[in-house]
Amino acid sequence: MSDEGKKPEAYVLRVTEAARQYSRELLDENERLRHRLVLLESENAELRAEIHSLSDELTNRRREAERLSGALADTERDNQHFLERYLEVERQSASLAHLYVASYQLHGATSLDAVRAAMREIVSNLVGCERFGVYELSADGSRLELVDGMGLEGRSDTALSPRAGVAAEVLRTGRLYLAPSGAREGAPHAGGDGLVACVPLELGGRATGLLALYELLPQKRGLEEVDREILELLGAQAARALDCARLRGPDAAVPPGRQPADPAGTS
Repeated sequence: MSDEGKKPEAYVLRVTEAARQYSRELLDENERLRHRLVLLESENAELRAEIHSLSDELTNRRREAERLSGALADTERDNQHFLERYLEVERQSASLAHLYVASYQLHGATSLDAVRAAMREIVSNLVGCERFGVYELSADGSRLELVDGMGLEGRSDTALSPRAGVAAEVLRTGRLYLAPSGAREGAPHAGGDGLVACVPLELGGRATGLLALYELLPQKRGLEEVDREILELLGAQAARALDCARLRGPDAAVPPGRQPADPAGTS
């Protein structure tokens, strides 16, 4: 065969060989890419599994956080309950201590002046009142006479009537009167007769006088439960202490219209 006849055949062979080489390269690249795809899919599956695991852990952590938050809230509620209980016990202890001191001061006094001084001490220091008066009912029951007090010098608004107003109601019912909660100073338009409190002083089941509170100390914001208890103790025991002091006195002075009890218990 001449050289001219071999040229097309050689060209075809070269093209065919080039095509085969290109096909082999494509197959190799495809295999490499397929292998890379398998690796990527494997890595993706691992990442998905890790994300799922982290999601589960996050969910568990959130649940644990909610549980701990609930436990903390329960603990705080318990602590608040115990604190309130502790403060209540402290308040009751202070109340009992104040009542004991008040009772001791009243019954430890041996003279009329000493009993009245004890009453002033109790009302001013334990209750926290800077302006108050002790009144005795006259023999005919028509007047309330101011016999002792504190901070009433030069005041013209301390007259109380046994037949009208708060004083009359307290004498009639024998019940303690307290102005609205938080009152520090009596106001006629709000508390009645300008009183913060009015206490019946009872002897033998009958009111023989009154303890009238007009104004609390500046730092005291109002009467509390312990103050009520002290005032009720005064109402129950002060008149008896005054009566006993009169009997012990050198002249055994007894208010007109009232017979003293026999100290020896004889008739």
